Amino acid sequence: MKQDFMHDIRAATQGDRILGFIWHDSVKFQLADCAKNKVMLTSLRSREIGLGHGSHFMRWFTGAADLYGIDISVLAASQGKHADQMRLEAWYERFGFKETRPGCGYDRLRIAGEMVGAERVELPTSSV
Repeated sequence: MKQDFMHDIRAATQGDRILGFIWHDSVKFQLADCAKNKVMLTSLRSREIGLGHGSHFMRWFTGAADLYGIDISVLAASQGKHADQMRLEAWYERFGFKETRPGCGYDRLRIAGEMVGAERVELPTSSV
């Protein structure tokens, strides 16, 4: 399942796992392997803050993870002058991420399929 998930992520983005993926020329992100059915979103940056690109990406990304049964972990750490920690944590919560115990390398976890009413997406088969 994870192999198919990663294949579809690569097909819908530019870049690679080492340098980072670029989605729709607006969001750059990086992933790390965690476990059989889990990835860690280690970096997420929108080129333009406040235009909804990050939210659009997250709906697509979490929809793809649900499709393949992949859990997503993240360390919600704000960076830059536009980011506010409490706002960032609330943003992740909107996409089904729940707070976890400290000390496990991440502070938010989203279990695949647990978000009621999550938007389902179709994954493109070629890079955008």
